[in-house]
Amino acid sequence: MKNNIINFDEYYYLENNYQELKKLASKSYFDLIYSNFKGISILEPLSKVITKDLIYLLKCYQETYENMSVFTINIDNKERIVIRRKNPEYKNIDLKVLDNIAETSYQNGDYDEARRSYLKILQGEKEPEAYVYQRLGELFPDFGLDYLIIAVGLATGKTKENYQNILEEARYNKEHEQEYTIDDLDEILDYIEQSELNVEESCLCLGLNREETDIIKLKIARIYFTNKHYDKGEEFIRNVESTPGKTKNVKNLLNEVVANKKIYSNDIGGKTLSLKLKPGKPMNFD
Repeated sequence: MKNNIINFDEYYYLENNYQELKKLASKSYFDLIYSNFKGISILEPLSKVITKDLIYLLKCYQETYENMSVFTINIDNKERIVIRRKNPEYKNIDLKVLDNIAETSYQNGDYDEARRSYLKILQGEKEPEAYVYQRLGELFPDFGLDYLIIAVGLATGKTKENYQNILEEARYNKEHEQEYTIDDLDEILDYIEQSELNVEESCLCLGLNREETDIIKLKIARIYFTNKHYDKGEEFIRNVESTPGKTKNVKNLLNEVVANKKIYSNDIGGKTLSLKLKPGKPMNFD
C-alpha cells in the first residue's frame, strides 16, 4: 500500500463474497468503536481463506483510523479474529503505574477502581498481556467470557492451563445460571414492587412454588448487589439461607450469588428495585 492510502477495492483474492466481507469488516469495526462497552470483539470461527482476507480488510481500518488493533487467537483448534479498541487518550499513559493501581485495587476489594484501571490498560497503545484479560473476565461476570477466551488464547504453558480451567468454570456457571430463569421475571418484580406485600406473600399470591420464590429472592439480591445496595442484598441472602428444605437449584444459585456479590458489575441501564422490598418469612407452600 503506497502513501498510506487504503484502497478497499484492491483486487486481493478470487472469491465471490468480497462485498460481503467488506460489509462484515465495516460492521465489526463500527460495532466495536461505537456500540461495544467491552472494548473487544471476538468474531466467530471462519474458514482459513476468509479469515486471512477479513484480517486484511480490518487492518485497513487499523491503519486508517489508528483506534483499533487486530490479532488472532487459537481456541479449540479454531482460529478466531479479535478486534481491540484503542483510546487515543491512553496512548501515553504510564502502564506500569496503572497496572499497579489496578492490581492493588483488585486485591483490596476495590473492584470499581480495578475495573476502570484494567479497562484503561485494555484500551492503551500496547497490546495487553493475557493476565489483563483474565482479570477483566473475573471483574465482569455478566459478560466476561470473551475476556477469558482471549486470556486462554494469549497465555502459554501452565498459565494457559490455569486460565482454561477458569474459563471452563465460568462457562459452566453461565450455563448453570440460565437454568434458573423465571418466566416473566420483570413482570413479577413489577408486581412485587407495586403491591404492599413482601416478596414471600407476593409469590404466594402469584401461585409460585417454594423453589421459584427462593430463586426470585436471589435474583433480587443480585440486583441489589449490582446497584451497590449491599445491605439489602445481604438481607435477601440471609433470608434464603434460613429457608428449610432448599432445592439443589436454589443451593447452587445461592452459592453463586454469594461468591460473586462483590464483583457483580454495574449493569448500565439495567433493572433497579425499591429499597423498601422485604423478603418475608419463608412459608410452607405445600
